[in-house]
Amino acid sequence: MVKAAAIHLIRSLRQQDILSVVTFSDRAQVLIPASLQLDRGRMETKIRMILPSGGTEIFQGLQAGIAEVRKNFSVERVNHVILLTDGDTYGDEEESMLAAEESANYGIGISGLGIGKDWNDDFLDELASKAGSSSSYIAHPQEIQAFLEEKFKQLAKVFAENLELKVETSPHVELSYIFRLQPNAAHLPLENPLQLGIILRDQPLSLLFEFTVSPSAVIDDVANLLRGSLKFEIPSQALPSQPMRIRVFREVTEIASLEPPSPTLVHALANLNLFRMQERAQEEVSEGKYNEASRRLQHLATHLLSHGERSMAKTVLLEAENLQKQQSFSEEGRKNIKYGTRALLLPAGKGKN
Repeated sequence: MVKAAAIHLIRSLRQQDILSVVTFSDRAQVLIPASLQLDRGRMETKIRMILPSGGTEIFQGLQAGIAEVRKNFSVERVNHVILLTDGDTYGDEEESMLAAEESANYGIGISGLGIGKDWNDDFLDELASKAGSSSSYIAHPQEIQAFLEEKFKQLAKVFAENLELKVETSPHVELSYIFRLQPNAAHLPLENPLQLGIILRDQPLSLLFEFTVSPSAVIDDVANLLRGSLKFEIPSQALPSQPMRIRVFREVTEIASLEPPSPTLVHALANLNLFRMQERAQEEVSEGKYNEASRRLQHLATHLLSHGERSMAKTVLLEAENLQKQQSFSEEGRKNIKYGTRALLLPAGKGKN
């Protein structure tokens, strides 16, 4: 299925596109070097010759992939690595993270696609977040082609990339949680600067920030929450863009507003609550609180049913029962719940993330 998906994408490449393919197990091999000349027939032949072998050492493949992108790096192009794996790396996690940070500093994005159940989603999420992206879960090999097609279409629609926000919160204000709704829904790590990823031509960048605000933060009926500087690159422009200054604040009054909150915001917060319930259940399992985690999953299933998500609710209930019996998640069930609840935060019609 992976070979068929790769061949399909090769046939859909535009003349201005540059593609490289790197295979890796316990070592990496540049199967198709990056080149401005597209020889589709030769590329397809090399793809058909791929044979599975060895273990999974992601650093070797990632390092080789980044090196291939750098060969033809240009600020006037979208420069990106798509990491596809079906296994858990071993012993090279720290090196991989450093490579991802270096990639981000150079202006190269990284997306992670995990196939099946035997890969570390926390590791792949953290790796991709270093470059402002996220990981996606491919439960069945038959889904690979659709995922890759969607990723290639998205990269072709990038308006701005390498968004980096340096933040400074006001005194008595704590930034406690960040979630990117679109594009590429993901829980973002609380790092400074924040790697926010990309902006598409036909879709805004939407973020949810959660602040803990002390009453003493309110001065003259205004709570200043955050100031920052946003850096970004626009591939269609040769000259660098100037950073934008950002200020986030809220007016504070003693009289509650009669105006209802935005329906979009209410919908996003309701679905984010579902995602955070499974996050907390995973934390409780890691703390040995299996009964609490099982009860939380049962509550999550009830909420999912009220949202019409019957299939996912069934998966959640099975995992709640599994926790009581085995005191652990099944890898397949845990990934289905994590990525399934995250997909609820995607714009309508975008499918599973």
